[in-house]
Amino acid sequence: MLVAIDWSGRVDDTGRTTWMAVIEDGVFRRLENGRSRPELRAELIRLRDRTARLVAGIDFAFGFPQWYAKANGWTCGRDIWRAACRDGESWLISATGPFWGRTTTRPQHPGDPLRQTEHETGGSPRSIFQIGGAGAVGTGSVRGMRVLHELAEAGFAIWPFEPAGDATIIEIYPRLLTGKVVKSSARACLQHLNAHYPKDEMPDLFRGMAAATEDAFDAAVSALEMARAHDVLCHLPDGDDIDRIEGRIWSPLPGRRTPIAQREHPEGLNGDRSPNTDGPEERGRAGGRCTDRPVLLNAGRRVDGSCRG
Repeated sequence: MLVAIDWSGRVDDTGRTTWMAVIEDGVFRRLENGRSRPELRAELIRLRDRTARLVAGIDFAFGFPQWYAKANGWTCGRDIWRAACRDGESWLISATGPFWGRTTTRPQHPGDPLRQTEHETGGSPRSIFQIGGAGAVGTGSVRGMRVLHELAEAGFAIWPFEPAGDATIIEIYPRLLTGKVVKSSARACLQHLNAHYPKDEMPDLFRGMAAATEDAFDAAVSALEMARAHDVLCHLPDGDDIDRIEGRIWSPLPGRRTPIAQREHPEGLNGDRSPNTDGPEERGRAGGRCTDRPVLLNAGRRVDGSCRG
């Protein structure tokens, strides 16, 4: 089973801008929103318990730059997520260095504010330390780390901090998977879906919903690209020393340095990970067209080659 989640760090946590796509037994089964972060965690555990193998991709940064982890005495991912679970909200409220964007301007960091994987992905990545302003991703990442801590405690493998297992969580970056699309345009999103995904991969039932909001689009395309890269997901390599402390953005290609979107757009991605909002200073993306209640749809078309079902 494959799951892709376009994440939100909104303080209200209604799940309105958090979308989940599910491909099961090679079939695009579900595209829905409306779950809070605790509810998403519970749903992932429920899905894990009903399938032999599961890979879930979630859209936020799983770690910090290595220098910051070392400065705090964190030696593995679980140290980081445990600290975020305990202290993450205070990091966001105090907004003191190295975090910035709400009440402080960007500080001088003693190390690179980006992780190695963000440099390798290219485009215009944002630092996890930015928790306010346009394109901020830090808020959602810090709040997401609480969920990683809880999933790790529940028996999930968080790759590449740990070797992949029968239930594995990976970090995804939707812009890497979608390439250049004007996501604020429902017409452009629908054209992209029609041009890249035939009906045997994505039934018509889901196309309008996926095109209606950027968040739904990102979740749907991420799941479809994960399904196309089933061989890569079946053979996730163990992380190196940096991966095990910083994490790594999953790429659908076996090598990490040539993302699929860059093959189509070698000039760069020029797009950022979804902003995660707390207020007007961190506006989310096109949330107005999605529903406040979960939507569950089922269809009986196969997506060729999924190995995770």
